[in-house]
Amino acid sequence: MSAFVKLFEKDKEKNKKAIEKEFKAESSVTASPLSLLERVEKLEASNRRFERMHASLQQAYDELSASKEQERQRFQLRVENLEKIVSKFKMNTSAIPHIEQQLVTITAQVQELKSESNKTMNDMKKLQTLAIDNASLGVQLKKLKSKYKTMKEQMFSLKVEKDTASLVLAKKVANLERLRKILNGERLGARATGPGLRQSAISDDGEHLTATSIPHGKPPPVGFTAQLPEVRDITKNSHINKLFRVINNSGGCFKPYQGHFVAPSDGLYCFCVKLEQDVNQNFVACLMVKKRYEPPKEKYDIRMFCDVPHSALCTLDLCASDRVFVKILSTEGRGKLDSSFTFSGWSLGYY
Repeated sequence: MSAFVKLFEKDKEKNKKAIEKEFKAESSVTASPLSLLERVEKLEASNRRFERMHASLQQAYDELSASKEQERQRFQLRVENLEKIVSKFKMNTSAIPHIEQQLVTITAQVQELKSESNKTMNDMKKLQTLAIDNASLGVQLKKLKSKYKTMKEQMFSLKVEKDTASLVLAKKVANLERLRKILNGERLGARATGPGLRQSAISDDGEHLTATSIPHGKPPPVGFTAQLPEVRDITKNSHINKLFRVINNSGGCFKPYQGHFVAPSDGLYCFCVKLEQDVNQNFVACLMVKKRYEPPKEKYDIRMFCDVPHSALCTLDLCASDRVFVKILSTEGRGKLDSSFTFSGWSLGYY
């Protein structure tokens, strides 16, 4: 642009010189004042056109300079941006080996994680198998616990039965010893042997133990046998206290309409419960003793099982007015007893 302006200035000077030369040439020639004025006006008009052209060119030059400065600044910014990009590219290019190394490391870690994941899946499958086995073992453990509990209850029941049998046996031995002393004329406890007892012996027919001696001043021997007259329904807790048919009642101590035997005096008594029928369920026959002003108490349990006839003896140490009767405990609900059910008892000796 500056070269163009210089060229324009040079042409302007050249034209100015040409005009002045022509003016001098013409001024040397005789001319009229009017023509000179016209020429002067033409020159001034031409000069004004040149000045307007110069102003216009100067304005264009300024605009081009400003535009050039803006373009230069934008170019400078682009250059700086390119330099930054190149710098980043160089930095990234220098980081490529490190990135490649990291990529290799990450690939190795991914492979290791895959291996661990496969191992974890295998462990999970093993855990599921172990959980199934554990559940099966839990079911077996519950069954074993239930079986152990049942066996423990059975052992406890057997122990109770054993203890009860031991107590009954010890009491029978003591009662037999006491009976022998009574029948041989000896008194019990602190009482000395006196003339009030007769010497006698024990007779045993294999089922009943009978004393033939009778103390002086005491009630005569008593005994009874009673049966059910007809089939009797029983429940879980039935008292056999009515509808007995009396076969014999020596001494009248058995009350058939109550089913109670009333002890006439302090002494030792023997009782028998017999069942000859076959039953379709298990039950327990209990000998109950009712003392005056006291509730009835179980003294002897006779367990009877399906399809097996039963007969059981027991001895009881009773006081005068004690009452003895039978109670049936059924473990399986309702059942039936017929006339083969016999309840009997007799005195062995008085104190």
